[in-house]
Amino acid sequence: MKKYLIICTLVFILFFTGIGLQLSQNHESLLQSQIVDGKSIKYNSYVQGDKIIVNSYKGEKETFITGVNIGLGKPGYYPGDIGITKQEYLRWFLQITDMNVNFIRVYTLQSPGFYDALFEFNRYANAPLYLIQGAYVNEALVEKEKDMWNKYIYKDFSTEVKNVIDAVHGNANIKAVKGHASGVYDKDVSAYVVSYLLGIEFDGETVTTTNSNNTDKVSFKGEYLYTKSESKPFEAMLASIGDFAVGYETENYSCQKMIAFSNWPTSDPLNHLNEPEEMNNMDGFDVEKIGSTDKFVPGMYASYHVYPYYPDFLNYEDQMQFIDKKTMTASEYTALEYSNPYRQYLVRLNQHHSIPVVIAEFGVPTSRGVTHEDLSRGYNQGGISEAKQGEMTISMLEDIKKSGLNGGIVFAWQDEWFKKTWNTMEQNTAEGRIRWHDVQTSEQNFGLLAFDPVTRHYSKEPLIVEKDTQLYTTYDEEYLWLKIVKAGIDLNNEKLQILIDTKKDKGIEFVINLDGKNNTRIQVESNYDPFAFLFSKQIDTKIDKEYSNINLRMRNKIYLPQSDLIIESSYYETGKLVYGNKEGDFYQTGNAIEIKIPWLLLNVSDPSTKSVLGNFNVTLNNFVAGSELPSVKTSGISLGLKLDGIQKNEDMKFEKITWDSWEEPKYIERLKDSYYYIKNALSDKAKGE
Repeated sequence: MKKYLIICTLVFILFFTGIGLQLSQNHESLLQSQIVDGKSIKYNSYVQGDKIIVNSYKGEKETFITGVNIGLGKPGYYPGDIGITKQEYLRWFLQITDMNVNFIRVYTLQSPGFYDALFEFNRYANAPLYLIQGAYVNEALVEKEKDMWNKYIYKDFSTEVKNVIDAVHGNANIKAVKGHASGVYDKDVSAYVVSYLLGIEFDGETVTTTNSNNTDKVSFKGEYLYTKSESKPFEAMLASIGDFAVGYETENYSCQKMIAFSNWPTSDPLNHLNEPEEMNNMDGFDVEKIGSTDKFVPGMYASYHVYPYYPDFLNYEDQMQFIDKKTMTASEYTALEYSNPYRQYLVRLNQHHSIPVVIAEFGVPTSRGVTHEDLSRGYNQGGISEAKQGEMTISMLEDIKKSGLNGGIVFAWQDEWFKKTWNTMEQNTAEGRIRWHDVQTSEQNFGLLAFDPVTRHYSKEPLIVEKDTQLYTTYDEEYLWLKIVKAGIDLNNEKLQILIDTKKDKGIEFVINLDGKNNTRIQVESNYDPFAFLFSKQIDTKIDKEYSNINLRMRNKIYLPQSDLIIESSYYETGKLVYGNKEGDFYQTGNAIEIKIPWLLLNVSDPSTKSVLGNFNVTLNNFVAGSELPSVKTSGISLGLKLDGIQKNEDMKFEKITWDSWEEPKYIERLKDSYYYIKNALSDKAKGE
């Protein structure tokens, strides 16, 4: 009965939303076949020179892949918990195709519910939703060994490859292993799978160590893939695992898919003369060193994750010095010269490769906090509004197209609360991240789909009354909310302060200074400032004031080898509050001014357990960068309302706000403004074609 209701609901939605209704599409029509060694091999896509050809219900055609990445995270769940349900996937698939996107990419084996949903969705959709299926590597094991030929890593990798192939063919019963998807996979979605995208973002140390540890494995010759001259052990490993994937699917399912390997600029095969980071100047790898035999019909393409703000060579290196003018007209060269470093780098990738190139990740996050800057266009890693996220995404997609590449896959479909970022990860707890949303952490906010917390109602009675001014409070999984109410309140003339004690030590750790639309900020007690503690080796963070502005690191000091320049560290004041209704930090409506303070700005390391940062200065001598600062439990946060500068802090009355700890976050799904911008832009593009 439950299955029947799901199918009926799906049919109803597809029909009335205009996606199209075709009862029981014949997915076999997506496949064509070719005889290889007397055996009929089925495939639905293939590489033709520098083009990608994909079959549809209307026949095959050259295709620019427009896709979106779907991760495993949702609030309250780590990726390994496999918490996303079949019903959620069905809803997401509908929203994705309604956005005029028809490719999705996943990074590893998903739950049976994912493949069930894809199977059912595609049975009734006019056009197929294609899948680029990833196969992951155990990152903890790679981090430990740094050698991809290590027998345990290679076995883990090949097992993952086997499992995903069996799963997409609906022929797997995978035993439960903590942190991995498992169960019975009985839906054959192989007709919708156009490619296997193998691997992770391999860092330079892993590539270099693999090469240096395996000098006896510089080449590989398989039945389907082989290495060319001057290949290195890492490339031989890729050829070997790719050959295993093609061979396993050929022998067991008489089927083949295009193959690609995950790469990114830090391990690309190009020269970067002005890249400051040693890790990014170590060995890269080149899939041009891998060839395919006539037995492998679909062929290979190159895959890269490319963002406009990192690595640093995208900001500080002239990409035009590497461009081959002979491949373009004078006007094309001039247009490229006046474009942007992101597009110029993409052209470099295109000029390097003879096979198609797909940018398998690109995007910008809508986080409040900023992690890296794009110095050319401001396409930063954070500090981007939802509307700008949409505009920038389409702009980068145009960069990808105009560079002559073969596809772009937006990162990402949904926000992922479990993630961390280098410039905030010391200030929150890994265990608690899934239960609250840190708007300061850029990695959590790349999605086109947001999970908005359900804000609790303000209490009926004010927490504090000072003369004619009242202070109300509430909270949610993102913010501490404050509302100041006063008859005839004028934001431009009010200069009150809200004093905050988070550690129950009768001290005042934070001060909110309300001072008009452009000068309102929150400050931290100088000896309780994580920025000063964490950045003290880069800059002089000592000040002689009781309270400091709250800053956020964006980049350490770097040396540019080609320019022979030292670029000083970069940071900005993240405690300065932005005026605005929807995406601002504070706003006036009538007689009320409402302020929302991100938990991290109050040194709350996990609001779900009422944990705040403790005395981290005692750890200065033995603190390891990247590790968590110490946390302590608090019973609540005490607030004081100061209406003038004459009143002494010790004479003020403080009242405490407390809240219940929570295990399951309360939230609702919401499509961001960027979703609708992208939907309209892609719709207009389709009409133009």
